[in-house]
Amino acid sequence: MVVTSINPPSTSPVLASIITLTVANFSYTLTPSDLSVKLVSKNNTKLVLYENVVETGETDNGEQYLKIKFGGSTSGNYSVFVRSLTYGNFDASSLNLELIGTVIDFNPKQGSIYGGTLVTITGFWFSSDPTNNPVRIGYHDCLVEETSESQIKCRTTATGG
Repeated sequence: MVVTSINPPSTSPVLASIITLTVANFSYTLTPSDLSVKLVSKNNTKLVLYENVVETGETDNGEQYLKIKFGGSTSGNYSVFVRSLTYGNFDASSLNLELIGTVIDFNPKQGSIYGGTLVTITGFWFSSDPTNNPVRIGYHDCLVEETSESQIKCRTTATGG
């Protein structure tokens, strides 16, 4: 009963995502209602997340998998724990889930106090849905106009002078 892989091994800390865990050396059928998955922060030992198993199945090469719906958390590294109510703990000690949201750069670096400046932000783990990428610059909203997984374009609002 070994969890051999996690896919993806890193994801956004703020976007919901599906994470697949592959299980080897398990001769029984995995059932979502029998399984629990816990993620424990390596940075903050008090931060523990319990995730819902939404699907189980078998891969083309005969290994089983389980999918969890991950809702997001604080950036950092997380240990993975998988438990079956019937069969006990699975060995997932080699796995790590990294939550990263990375801004590489933004341009322009300055804009008008009256708003209207189009700001382009580049990075990783952005959503292609503009409503999933709220942007604030200082204490002011930047209204998202376009997004992709690696870029956000937003327009600044007035600073109130």
